[in-house]
Amino acid sequence: MYSNKTTTNKQIKRALVFSGGGGRGGYEIGVWQATRELGLPIHIAVGTSVGAINASMVVTGDFERMKHIWEDVETNMVFDLGGESRYNKEKTRIIKDTPDIKGLPVSEALSFAKYTMTGGAGSTGLHSIIKNNLDVDKFYGSPVEYGLVTAQFPSFKAHCLFKEDIPKEQLYEYILASASCFPAARYTRIDGMKLVDGGFADNLPVEMAVKKGATQIIAVDLQAPGKVREDTIEFAKNHTDSFIYITSKWDLGNFLCFDPRNNIRNMELGRLDGLKALGHIDGIWYSFEKGSIPPKAIRRADSAARVFDLDPLTVYDRRSLNEALVRKIRTSENIRRTQQQMRYKPLARILSNTAAGDASAALRNAFSPDVLTVMIAHDFKEKEGESAFLSKHFLSRFKKEILAASYIKGESLIADL
Repeated sequence: MYSNKTTTNKQIKRALVFSGGGGRGGYEIGVWQATRELGLPIHIAVGTSVGAINASMVVTGDFERMKHIWEDVETNMVFDLGGESRYNKEKTRIIKDTPDIKGLPVSEALSFAKYTMTGGAGSTGLHSIIKNNLDVDKFYGSPVEYGLVTAQFPSFKAHCLFKEDIPKEQLYEYILASASCFPAARYTRIDGMKLVDGGFADNLPVEMAVKKGATQIIAVDLQAPGKVREDTIEFAKNHTDSFIYITSKWDLGNFLCFDPRNNIRNMELGRLDGLKALGHIDGIWYSFEKGSIPPKAIRRADSAARVFDLDPLTVYDRRSLNEALVRKIRTSENIRRTQQQMRYKPLARILSNTAAGDASAALRNAFSPDVLTVMIAHDFKEKEGESAFLSKHFLSRFKKEILAASYIKGESLIADL
């Protein structure tokens, strides 16, 4: 979260700004959900590509409809790639599992590769989704202001339009143009112009929100391919009372892949990150009930949750976090005890007789992060402030494990040796 000024008593004009990011777009719906849960009205919605689609539904307020779309949509429903659904009718299980290439099913990856060589895949499915779900009259009758970015082809010059600039009869086409992720998908032609994905010009159009008078901007960056303009971000920070930047620390998946299971996960990640950024819950990677963990311990608790691979979709308090960690630590303890070399204290020999760089490599190669964390915690328990892991060398190379070890030792979550 970034805030460059103290919010004054003047009326807040709040903007949601959504970046492009294709199949990662469910995350933005989660952030929108967070603002709704907190009762924060949105006065401006601006977006690029999938962000332009999501923002259009913010304008009409049709949250439940958009949530349902993301719970259901698959890649073959967006792009004209052919092929059948991998899921059963209820989207509860995969009935046709296929190998993936960087998170994209092989058949879809091959289809995109083929269409990229011939001008891009069609997007009739996406056009239908927009047309069947976005109520034009409701959109233009809403007081929520709107803006989108598309790019002219082949110059890739930004073509920015606000609601009042878009003729009613061309609304669907302009939104589709903003999401035409050339060369994977075809360009859109409007009034003789060839238009492609707005990510080529401005993938996080915060400046448009400033132009509409936003005093607070909540900017959601899906970190997908595209041009994010640092100059306009600085401009927005300097010309608003509050600038809140939200992005996921977790992998949201391949931006060309629309998968119901991943979409649902991304929506919840977005919701939790939104609540964190807006100060309602604590945490960095993970989520903790507000005030349940002392502020100075949050980084350590967060690191412990990461090391022991807890569920990132759960909101923990101190008790539930520690209980979840203890269950994981027991498994790691058992692994540690089965390693005979640990019974004879090779850790001490490694730390005392080996060059620091070699010791780091040896430890990293020999032990998984969770087992290493348990070992470090025991070392802290035995030696307190004299542990070698408190040296600058080890702190720089095992920061996550050392923070995690510090938390579990401080909470007395490890058994005696």
